[in-house]
Amino acid sequence: MTLVGGYPSINASRPGRWKADIAESVDLYNAWFMQFAPKTYRDTRVATTNKVELALRQTADLTDIGPHVLRRYPSILPILRMATAPPIARDRLIGLSGVSRGLVHNMEIKRRVSSSMGLAALNADLKRIEQTIVKLIDRDVFPWLGHKKKPGKVEVRRAATIVADRLCGDETRDFCISVEYPRAATRPLRSDQHPGGRCRQAVGVKTERLPRTDRSEVGG
Repeated sequence: MTLVGGYPSINASRPGRWKADIAESVDLYNAWFMQFAPKTYRDTRVATTNKVELALRQTADLTDIGPHVLRRYPSILPILRMATAPPIARDRLIGLSGVSRGLVHNMEIKRRVSSSMGLAALNADLKRIEQTIVKLIDRDVFPWLGHKKKPGKVEVRRAATIVADRLCGDETRDFCISVEYPRAATRPLRSDQHPGGRCRQAVGVKTERLPRTDRSEVGG
């Protein structure tokens, strides 16, 4: 048995098992999350995962993200950015693709393509976005892309939860699994300030104002 950092690592010398181990760990985390995480954040994560699954259907499980798809479903762009290895920020996508900031802003924030661009120029920029995403796509999360086979429902759901977690971010994930969150306990947050609110807004999930917390109830 191999030791890593003084701890036993059962499959450290068996890389052929790593992908199966990762898949199993994702499934275990999902089961734990659904049982123990606070309801508000479970709901946020489920809603975000559903949005990612919809994007996968719209792109034929990421096998078709050409200009015609991006024109029809521009709001999937944040999801595509989180489907790469490593996940890339908006500005990084702009730099790597060499497209205009306005185009990406319109797609992600306004959920539409630029109306002032001619079709040829628009398709050329969308093609550059497609090429960037395809080059960086995380094939460990989407293993079916390497085998050119249609994924099963379990594979799709697993991949969608991984991308949903990336969309929500580490801050939201830590918030989801922490019952004691000092900032939330001391003052109320608007939905757009709240990590879960930012997650919802990133993929177009409706947000609502969070209820005000009575400080006397939390020992403030």
